[in-house]
Amino acid sequence: MKAIFSIYQQDLKRNTTNPAAMVIIIGLIILPSLYAWFNIKASWDPYGNTQGIAIAVVNKDKGTTLRGKEINIGEKIVASLKTNKKMGWTFVNESQAVEGVKHGDYYASVVIPEDFSRKIGTVVTGEPTKPEIIYTVNEKINAVAPKITSKGASGIVEEVGSNFVKTANGVIFKLFNELGIELEKELPTIEKVEELIFRLEKSFPNIKNAVNTALTDVNKSQNIVNQAQRNLPIVEEMAKDGQRLTEKINDVLNKSNKVMNKMSPNIKQDLESLRETAAAVQNASLNPASAEQALQRIQMAMPLDDSLIHLFERLNHLSNRNLFSAEIGNLKQVKSDLQQERPKEAERILSNMLNRYDQDIKPKVEEVIGKAKRDAENARSILNNGNNNIPDVQKVLNDAAKGLSIGKEDLLSIKQSLPAAEAKINDLADKIRTFESKTNIQDVINLLKNNYKEESEFFARPVKLKEHKLYPIPNYGSAMSPFYTTLALWVGALLLVSLMTVEVPDGDFRYKSYHIYFGRFLTFLTIALLQSAVVTLGDIFILKVYAADKLWFVLFSLLISAVFMLIVYTFVSVFGNIGKALAIVLLVLQISGSGGTFPIQVLPPFFQAISPFLPFTYAISLMREAVGGILRDIVQRDLIAMLVFAVIALVIGLALKKGINRLSSHFVKRVREGRLIH
Repeated sequence: MKAIFSIYQQDLKRNTTNPAAMVIIIGLIILPSLYAWFNIKASWDPYGNTQGIAIAVVNKDKGTTLRGKEINIGEKIVASLKTNKKMGWTFVNESQAVEGVKHGDYYASVVIPEDFSRKIGTVVTGEPTKPEIIYTVNEKINAVAPKITSKGASGIVEEVGSNFVKTANGVIFKLFNELGIELEKELPTIEKVEELIFRLEKSFPNIKNAVNTALTDVNKSQNIVNQAQRNLPIVEEMAKDGQRLTEKINDVLNKSNKVMNKMSPNIKQDLESLRETAAAVQNASLNPASAEQALQRIQMAMPLDDSLIHLFERLNHLSNRNLFSAEIGNLKQVKSDLQQERPKEAERILSNMLNRYDQDIKPKVEEVIGKAKRDAENARSILNNGNNNIPDVQKVLNDAAKGLSIGKEDLLSIKQSLPAAEAKINDLADKIRTFESKTNIQDVINLLKNNYKEESEFFARPVKLKEHKLYPIPNYGSAMSPFYTTLALWVGALLLVSLMTVEVPDGDFRYKSYHIYFGRFLTFLTIALLQSAVVTLGDIFILKVYAADKLWFVLFSLLISAVFMLIVYTFVSVFGNIGKALAIVLLVLQISGSGGTFPIQVLPPFFQAISPFLPFTYAISLMREAVGGILRDIVQRDLIAMLVFAVIALVIGLALKKGINRLSSHFVKRVREGRLIH
């Protein structure tokens, strides 16, 4: 032990009293920190400054006429982008965009074609054609910029889609709303007509008895007929109400038919939209830079899936036969798959539903829609029959009154007419009862009636993202400081072994191999610890890097620096210049395989396989704990791993240094004779 400290003390004395050596040593202490500081500052907030990334925007949209109204979606997109400061949107003509992207003036271009608005308008024609936005990117300018510009372009598409859903659904929901309100307004009249028909049905036995009695006792019949005539105003009012109701119901049915006819194509289109979302999410899962976009697509798809489930449940209810149980189950499974990030399974289910839509699902939808139409037609038929038959009943009562004055001959004629009138009233009452047993008119009103403005707004932007940061780090530079600080410490160790010798001066034979190994290591360790202190303290106090636990940030750095120095020092002490090469190779492998920049899960299998065996993996993890917030079990795992690497280095140094140095001494001597390699 005395010999070890003797070497260390001699190193300190010789170099602290030598101004030239001190200048070099101070430079070695400070230089690694510059490597870390410049890289951290350069990456401080790159995603917050994307407004400088120029994207050319070309609007060629000529607009279209939709239901007599002039629209130009391209102009709306341009107006929206002019208020969007997230990217450097530049509005130019097509030739300028092409040349600008080609020569690097713009990172990408977005072209809105001439037929953009027209294709969007085809959704109301029954044969919708999807519009396109042409996105061109120059990927050779920069590796990251295409990912950022792609997000900006996809944001345009999502904004257009959101506005379209809001507008289209607003029209549909408004029509439903008008039908529901109108039907609800006429509900008291409908109920009144039903009540009068049922009362008339119950009164017919009394009417027949009155006529029969009139044949035998005209005087007694006179009182009954007089009573019936007093009720004639009620019958007349009933006929008038029925006539008005029939006219309004005809109008409601015509509007309902239009809505029902659009239902089946809209269902298929919504299924296709869900399938495309699942496919896009599946593709995005292969590209880590699109992970956030994939999450947003999943969140936007959930309300559409819920809407389809709700629609099929209503159709199921109207069918009275659970025709759509399989479709409801499939859509619930799709929702679960998307939430659990299994887009492939979701796409398979949706593709299967679309493949059998025309042969299986569509006929069932049309069957239920047809049933609803028939029920509505029956209701109209019942009311029309009521309007047509009530005058007959009125005529019977009038004839009965005349019969009393005319005599027995006319009473016999009236008696003969009564069975036919009674049959018509009974038939009308039976149809009303049958209709009510199968369909609750209030359910129909509830289905149609809605607040169309709120629902269209909801489906345009159905999801509000509430972000919760478990370990908040205020900027990208602070988040990258564990990687660049760790990298700087390894670079610092490489600089030391490159400019300083690991051997004692020639001719000093009083020291054994392990004396030299430990004695000279203490000198390297001292400088390495000073490097670490300068790097981390500069991170905190000069760059203002965020660290949840600043003290541990410094202490972990000291430990990492000591272990790195031991590993690199051992390589060079045992293997000489070959050891320096080994340290550089290990540095290259660790930069790629430690997960310091990209998540290790997105790297090729080779780097995933070697990651657990690299010192950087655990060193960066330790520094991240200090920056974000410490979890004891993770720190414990990383500390144990770093100690294992230190023990391995010590074993190699103590076991191999003496033997390998003796074997390589002649080789080293010959190399130095060339006076190029020391």
